[in-house]
Amino acid sequence: MKRNLFLFTGFGFLGLNLSKYFKNKKYNIKLLGNKKKLPFKVNFNKNKIKFIKCNIFNTKILNKYKFKNSVIVLTTLNSNKKNFIKKFKHLVEYLAEKKPKKIILISSVSVYGNNKKNKISTLNQYAKNCHNAEYISKVNFKNLTILRLANIFGILRKKPGSIEKITMQYLLLKKYKFFKYDTFRSYISIDEFCLILEKMINVKEKGIIYNVSNNKFIFKLKEILKFYQNYYGKKIILTRNNSSPLIKKSIINNNKLLKKINYRQFKSFDKEISKLDIFYKKYYLQKKIFNL
Repeated sequence: MKRNLFLFTGFGFLGLNLSKYFKNKKYNIKLLGNKKKLPFKVNFNKNKIKFIKCNIFNTKILNKYKFKNSVIVLTTLNSNKKNFIKKFKHLVEYLAEKKPKKIILISSVSVYGNNKKNKISTLNQYAKNCHNAEYISKVNFKNLTILRLANIFGILRKKPGSIEKITMQYLLLKKYKFFKYDTFRSYISIDEFCLILEKMINVKEKGIIYNVSNNKFIFKLKEILKFYQNYYGKKIILTRNNSSPLIKKSIINNNKLLKKINYRQFKSFDKEISKLDIFYKKYYLQKKIFNL
């Protein structure tokens, strides 16, 4: 019997990729959130994925769905609004009453700021929202796992990060400006994250927090550019601006996670570049439709 998997992730990068990954697994997938205008076209297989267009904080709309014994994936939705936590708390308290079997909260390593020892140092409203959301979830949910996600990259992204921007620039799709400061980051691909999430669904815990990254993908921006130069066989010069990033150095490891679940970290960064290259060529240059 298929379990219900509710993705409170919105119609964006995480939601689309998780739907794509889990559509052939043993789950009834329900993707909840407001529909966004995307630069590429997406078709849903209605037999495998139910897209529920709604404001996820409107609990009256949620009353028609059965959350008992389900798996729920929650995100902080990249919110930097001060009123986010009040709405998030209301949603969490509502869902807790429905007695789901498993809750996974996707948070962010931004809660560490620039702290080298991975201690909490919230430098902006988004980081504060993430940290507060973790606390609220801990108080209300049983069998909760919190995943603090490193800099994630991959296909189906409306607002590209540094890695996607470099790919687009190599393919002459768009030019971007980058920080003059050479940032230093821990990264993880969306495909590896989906694999990790699937394994964490079956872990029974209350409020345990894991950093989620790839220990082999820790790069300065100039090191990423070397990968791209080797992959495409040419060098590009990025346009830089004079502004400085709030978080300059965000390095974590996932050793705690590796001890908990058995999986192989992705080893080839070139392979991840290849996935982005194929995606942007198909869905931007050739205007093909992505089927979920």
